[in-house]
Order: sequence, then C-alpha cells, then structure tokens
Amino acid sequence: MLSAIAAMPAMAPALNIDNTAGHLNEAVGAEATTIEDLTVRGSIDVTDLVFIDQQMSALRSLDLSEASIVEYSGARVLGLTTHAGATIPARSFVGSAITSIALPSNLMAIGDAAFAGSALESISLSANITAMGVGCFSNCNALKSVEINVDHLSESTFANCTALQTVTITSSTTIATGCFNGCTSLNTVNGSEKISSIGNNAFNNCSALQSFAYGSVLQSIGDEAFALSGITSVDLTPCEALLSVGKYAFAFMPEVTAINLGAVPSLGEGVVMNCPKLVDFTFSSTATRVPDFAYTGNTAMDTTYMFNDNITAIGRYALSGMSQVDAITIPEDVTEIGDNAMERLSGLKRINVPTTVVPTLGENVWAEVEQRLITAYVWDSMLSEFEAADQWNEFDLVGVNPSGVEDAATADSGLRGRVVDGVLYIESTSKALASVRVYAANGQLLASTGASGLEAQIAIGHLPAQALVVAVMMADSSVASLKIATN
Repeated sequence: MLSAIAAMPAMAPALNIDNTAGHLNEAVGAEATTIEDLTVRGSIDVTDLVFIDQQMSALRSLDLSEASIVEYSGARVLGLTTHAGATIPARSFVGSAITSIALPSNLMAIGDAAFAGSALESISLSANITAMGVGCFSNCNALKSVEINVDHLSESTFANCTALQTVTITSSTTIATGCFNGCTSLNTVNGSEKISSIGNNAFNNCSALQSFAYGSVLQSIGDEAFALSGITSVDLTPCEALLSVGKYAFAFMPEVTAINLGAVPSLGEGVVMNCPKLVDFTFSSTATRVPDFAYTGNTAMDTTYMFNDNITAIGRYALSGMSQVDAITIPEDVTEIGDNAMERLSGLKRINVPTTVVPTLGENVWAEVEQRLITAYVWDSMLSEFEAADQWNEFDLVGVNPSGVEDAATADSGLRGRVVDGVLYIESTSKALASVRVYAANGQLLASTGASGLEAQIAIGHLPAQALVVAVMMADSSVASLKIATN
C-alpha cells in the first residue's frame, strides 16, 4: 500500500489570493517557484504582472478574472515609469510557460507582443478589450482555440500560431493585416460571416482552412488575404456591402474549385490567378475592368462567365497561359485590351468581337498564339477597320452581317423572341448567347447588348408597330437571326 502511495504524483500546488496592487510578491512569498495554479482577486498593477512572469516559473494556470489592473507610477518597470490601468503591457508575458489564462474583467488593452511565443493553449477575448497591440498572441505554437468578442483584431494578432485550429467569432469585428497569417492548422472559423473587414494577408498560408463564410457586413478584402489558403469554394454573392477585393486576394489557392465574385466593383490585379483546380468561376457583375493578371495560369477554369456585359477593359496578362480556352467573345463595350492579355492561349480557335469600335491593344496581346489559324468574327460594317488595325489584322477576319436576314425559321435558328412593354426577350433553345443587336426593317440599329447563357433581354422602347430584325452572335461564333413584329 505504501509503495502505491509513493508512486502517485504530487498534487500541483494551487493558491488563491486577495491582493492589493503591488503586493503580490509578499502574498505569494517563498512558494513562488512552486505554484502551478494561481487565482488572484482584488487589484494588481504592472509590478504584480512582472512578478508572475519572472518569478513564478512553475505557473501554468492563471485566473485574473476577478482582478482589476490599476495604474502604476514609480520606479522604472518594463522600461517605463508609468503604466496605464486596465492594460497588459507590451512584451510582459513573452515566452511565458503559462498554458491557461482568464484575463481581468476590466481589461481594455493588450500591448504589442504581450503574449508572443507563450505556451497558451486557448484564449477568450471579451468585448471590453478595445485596443490590441501588434502580434500580441503571435507565435503561440500551443494555442489551439480562440474565442473573439472584440471589435478589432490588430496586425499579426495570431500570426504563425501553427497549432491554432478553431477560431470562434461572436460579434462584428475587423481583421487587420496578417492577423492569422501562417496559421497552418487553422481549419474552422466559426462566425466568419460577422467579419466586416479582412486586411492584407489576414489568412495567407492558412493551408488547412477549407471553408469560410463571407457575410453581408463585409466591406473589404485586402491584398493576398486568402492566398495560399486551403479554401475550396468562395462565394461573395451575400456580400452586399463589399466594395473591394485586393491584389492576389484569392491567388495561389491549390484546392479552390469554385469562385463567385458577386457584385464587388473593385478588383485588384491577380485576384484569382494560379488556382490550378478552379473550374466554376463567375466574374463580378458590376466590375468594369478585368484586372491585370486576373486569370493567369488557370488552365482548368470554365471561361463562360469570366466577363460581364459592363466590361470596358481587359488588363495586362489577364488570360495569360489559359491553354484550355478555345473561343472568346469580347464584350461589346470593351475599348482596351492590355499588354500580353491573351498570350499563350494555345487552344484558341475563334474569337467573337461584336463591337462598333475596334478595341485599342497593348503590346503582344496574343504573344505565342498562331493568329493566322484563328477565325475572328466581326460585324461586316467593321471589317475594314479591323483589317487596318495592327494585331487584329493577323487573324483570319470574317465579317458577319447582322441585318442581312433571310427568312430563318425559329426551328432553324434555335431562337425565340417576343416584345413585352418595350422589352425584347430572346431565348435560345440550344446554344449560349454572346450578343444581341436589334435593327429596324430599314437597317437602323435600335439597340444592342452583350449576353451570356440561353436568355437575354434588351430594352427597345415603346416602338410603333413594325418588323424588327434581331441578330444574335452565339458563344460558339455562329450567327443566328429572326424577325419579330411589335404590336
């Protein structure tokens, strides 16, 4: 029996103290180096915090939930003679062996690197905390879970916490630059739809993070915010307040298969570049420019919705290296295509350009592309202008006459159309639409629009009864037409 008792481990020393600020060393006394579990009530100041960090080497669990940090003024401590109340000073627990801490109820601020490199395994941040220093919990390689109920997380707050797995967000918050950068084990962000701003590199290299909910309060996503993350799907359609997505925000994501950019108006360069598994993609419905390097290297991407009808410019290297592309329809309002925008499109066979203005080209737009083997379809009325334009004239140019209509039956053209209250509705029974142009019987152009999918609608005003000629360029470069009588 005695041997069994001897084999049992000694109980970890624990201590509960009612303290007066500046006197914790006296209250703990000679037991300081043996205490593993400490609960402090009453008041404490910076000298007490330094004593805990520097003298209580065995301490693993610290409960300050019923303690209040008060102001300090006196001899120099941590390089300063004064310290604010309700604050854990900068670098005060760097590298601490404490694994569990309950923070003071009156805590309002945590200084730079206050707990950086410590052994904390979990942390809960209350709504009282209104200021957090740079990297205050960075490089805590034992930290596994975080509960956040604060308005703002500072720069690099949890950067390189390589064991962090779960973050729970309970209130609206902003995420600053690099906040979770390098958290390679992070796989769950509960309440991510409450985030109102995501800073540069905020979730960069979070390789275990597979899902993330983007909510209606989100206003901005910074540069490289999710680059190199493990996210498999991005849906920004709920983000009604989202104004901008930064450079390379969703670039270099090895596992993403679907991205919908919703209606965000401003997109940074390289926004979704080099995502090798990206197949299902939808461009922003409101952006007017395809950014530089937007789709570079995305050789699996479905290109059906890589533009919208509002596009006026395609940036430099935007489609570079997309070898799977065999046909492109340039949106009708595009007036500018940047340098090398479509270089190395080795699979390209045809291009539709249903515009009335020849788009201005940068240098080497189709570098390493055999343009002479590619058919470019343009409106017949624009053929001579394209033939006179550098780079465009290297294609096999073919003019199509949108108003030269034979009596094509609906069954042959695959089109159905009707006019209701000044709106023309066009439906294709088989092929996707690329653009629609409406002419009066005398050849006058009445209206035009870009299109995608099997349906399109276009306002043509309250016209008097007359025959309309509708010319449609399909996504596969074919041209179909039909006649419609307005009532």
